[in-house]
Amino acid sequence: MKNHGKKFLPYLVLMWGVCLLWGCAKQDNGDIYGDTIAGLGDEELFALVETEAKQSVLLVTDSYYEDGNGNQAAIWCEVYYEIGGEVKKVGALSSSGTAYPIAYDKMGLYAGGNHGLGRYVIDEEKGELVLEDHILVSYTENGDASFTRENEGEVQEITEEEYNLLWEAYGKAAVVDFHYGASGS
Repeated sequence: MKNHGKKFLPYLVLMWGVCLLWGCAKQDNGDIYGDTIAGLGDEELFALVETEAKQSVLLVTDSYYEDGNGNQAAIWCEVYYEIGGEVKKVGALSSSGTAYPIAYDKMGLYAGGNHGLGRYVIDEEKGELVLEDHILVSYTENGDASFTRENEGEVQEITEEEYNLLWEAYGKAAVVDFHYGASGS
């Protein structure tokens, strides 16, 4: 009888090494944000969300509302992210009402209002939350609408269809569901 185990031993060692390296490269959220979450006040809620950033993003609020879909949603929150091995507040988000809860997807974080919507991302080099895409609608006295997009300080006219694309992305994004401490309620 031949011993075929010797053929597979190098592959097993290689697979073990890849798994070990992958596991070491990715930090656990508890390792990153555990102290920050533990230091939250009694009335503060948090959420960890996955966006375009390399690590999870920590969102913290002290006011929420039940959105009718099982979420403890918010229209305002602070944004924290690990920069240079340290968790820092990188910005804040604010929507103009409960019809526009803070939301997220793989493209970023969203905050909006009656006449506009912003998509925000983490700029890891600058260590801050930045407005990546901002759309607005304005109306003349006659009720005619004009649509604009602001990127990096430049404002440009856009079509209604282009305006609606970001709203569609926001509509598909997940509403941030905030919770208290380790209990998750």
